[in-house]
Amino acid sequence: MRGLRGQRSWGHGMMPRGLALGAVAPPVLTLFGGWGTLILSLRPRLAHPVVQPVVGVILRPWLHLAEVSLTIAALVLVLLLLRRLSRRNTALLETQRSYVTLLANLPGMAYRCQNNRDWTMEFVSDGCLELTGYWPSDLLQDRKVAYADLILPDDADAVWNDVQTAVSNRRPFQLVYRITTAGGEVKWVWEQGTGVFSDRGDLLALEGFITDITAQKLAQEALRRERDRAQMYLEEAGVMIVAIDRDQKVTLLNKTACDVLGYDSKEAVGENWFDTFVPERIRSEVKAVFTKLMAGEIEPVEYFENPVLTKRGDERTIAWHNTVLTDASGTIIGTLSYGEDITAQRGTDAEPRRREE
Repeated sequence: MRGLRGQRSWGHGMMPRGLALGAVAPPVLTLFGGWGTLILSLRPRLAHPVVQPVVGVILRPWLHLAEVSLTIAALVLVLLLLRRLSRRNTALLETQRSYVTLLANLPGMAYRCQNNRDWTMEFVSDGCLELTGYWPSDLLQDRKVAYADLILPDDADAVWNDVQTAVSNRRPFQLVYRITTAGGEVKWVWEQGTGVFSDRGDLLALEGFITDITAQKLAQEALRRERDRAQMYLEEAGVMIVAIDRDQKVTLLNKTACDVLGYDSKEAVGENWFDTFVPERIRSEVKAVFTKLMAGEIEPVEYFENPVLTKRGDERTIAWHNTVLTDASGTIIGTLSYGEDITAQRGTDAEPRRREE
């Protein structure tokens, strides 16, 4: 027994090889619930002077084996957890990569900015360069230029007011305005964004997307000029020009037609042509012909004479030249007619008639 007592106890260095293992084991063994807790709870009790000899001879090898086994198993478990976390991180990185790729290929600039007069940018996508001529780093934190400096002065106040109104009402905003690029080019842009709020309702930032719509705006402007030119030709024409849709409503009335009928264009457009401008005695007959024409049951008559009713109640005899209007599929959608006042030649009691061959 003296020899046994002379040995160092398990709890105080009997197993030099177990010192490092014992330093690692306690926190790891707790991963195994009851078994790990049991071994940890036994260690101070087994260090008692009375039981040390028994532990040293009988239990020491088995306890050491159990501790080693559990420690190895715990390390394996930790490795498995680390592997799972690695897979999750890989998936997260792949999602982030896809997100960055998507932003890089958008035809415009995604952003996050502060809600201040400078629109201080906290994030801008790579599309910033193509849109503004500036590198993303130039706009971040107003490092080289503030985004507000790009907005034309004539548009700046409207942009600010529209955003503040939308944010105060917690709704998204859509804007159309002009910017000047780094190269001095003026571009029309379309922006959609929204406020980002905290759980307490505090506005944290603005996030959105801005894209170049210069080509569309130029096309719209060219179309408007062509429309205005066509309208000018219509107004200067010396004949009446009237367009009627398939619902019998007036969609176009030029200045000459307004002068003959005594109506302002705003008064006449939208009115039923037959109820307003055709004398009652022939109204049903002319309506019936128009209805059949819209249904495709009869061929259009290129030339037609019939009286019209003016705002003062007078009748004027008009010689009409007619054509049908169709949509892209060929469906009849209305008529376009130009007419000449021939009251002086025919009188005011003329009845509807086609041109005599």
